[in-house]
Amino acid sequence: MIGPTVPFLAAAVIGGIGTLCCIGIGPRPPESVAEAGKWQTLVAGFVFIWSSPIVMAAMGLDLVAVLLGGASALMPYFAQEIFDAGPWALGLMRTAPAVGGLLLSGMLAYWPLQRRAGPTLLIVVAIYGLTTIGFGLSTNLYVALVCLVVIGASDSVSMLVRQTLVQAKTPDPMRGRVSAVHTLVAGSSGELGEVESGLLSAAIGVVPCVVLGGVAAIVAAAAWAVLVPALRRADRFDLERAP
Repeated sequence: MIGPTVPFLAAAVIGGIGTLCCIGIGPRPPESVAEAGKWQTLVAGFVFIWSSPIVMAAMGLDLVAVLLGGASALMPYFAQEIFDAGPWALGLMRTAPAVGGLLLSGMLAYWPLQRRAGPTLLIVVAIYGLTTIGFGLSTNLYVALVCLVVIGASDSVSMLVRQTLVQAKTPDPMRGRVSAVHTLVAGSSGELGEVESGLLSAAIGVVPCVVLGGVAAIVAAAAWAVLVPALRRADRFDLERAP
């Protein structure tokens, strides 16, 4: 093995390149919009999300799936106790979702999604839940890695569809505020999900915790399909845009 130095160094180099690329982005003058009170400006993003069924459903579905279905915090237990392997197995498990996401992202670059945005989101969340259950029940490392690859791939599609729907259904003056709320929800759901996984696994066990999280993601997808018909019927990304 090459040790921990190379991955950290590679992350630092890539982060530095990203920073240099951002420096080259020039300022863009803000559009003139009607002035509002500070409180109205602060809550405007939340108000719009609440009034838009598709945006609220897409963000809420991701929050529930990641909050309840995330199993990344429990991977060390599986590597040591279930698969009886060492750090190398944990490294493979941590890498597998990224591999799945990278492969499917490359495919979507050549064959982009153009239709059935809402049904696609619901289906990939259900797949995310099914493969999470498969990972939780697996006793073979290679079966678990396959499940994790599919988890990463389905999460990649879910993220793409969700972000595109949120952007397409939000008018220009509100896009920054809605994106801020979206970033807050997406950024915190992973950490909160790890806390939930730790607390629940301590109460009912690690394997039941992971399986229950996968079931919750499937139930959430089915519930959203029934309770939010607008999301189920959402087709093209550029239709039904808010005025």
